[in-house]
Amino acid sequence: MDSSLTFYLVLGALLLGFIVLGMLKGMIKMLLFGAAVLSSVAAYFWLSKYGFTYLSFITSDPREWMVTVLSVGGAAAGFFCFFGGCSLSLCTVSSGSATSSPGDGAWASAGPRESSRRY
Repeated sequence: MDSSLTFYLVLGALLLGFIVLGMLKGMIKMLLFGAAVLSSVAAYFWLSKYGFTYLSFITSDPREWMVTVLSVGGAAAGFFCFFGGCSLSLCTVSSGSATSSPGDGAWASAGPRESSRRY
């Protein structure tokens, strides 16, 4: 095989790999978004129907607004369990110290730095 042909085959394989992985990432994000929406709708309707039962353990006189708050809160928790958790794992975490910069990433803020410890 000619070396220029080998170069183009490797370059094409890398390009195809990036395209396939990008499509898989998009499909996984879409699947998690669908699961987030379905779980939030299911949680809302479940808590709207059975919210008085759950609230009767907390208070002797559950009101309609309490069930609504519980339903909306449960729906938001169900949504962010799937969708917010996915996006939170992809963002960077900063430790809040004065020596960290936004580009440090999650591994840089996993623990205190040697220079930021106070003895």
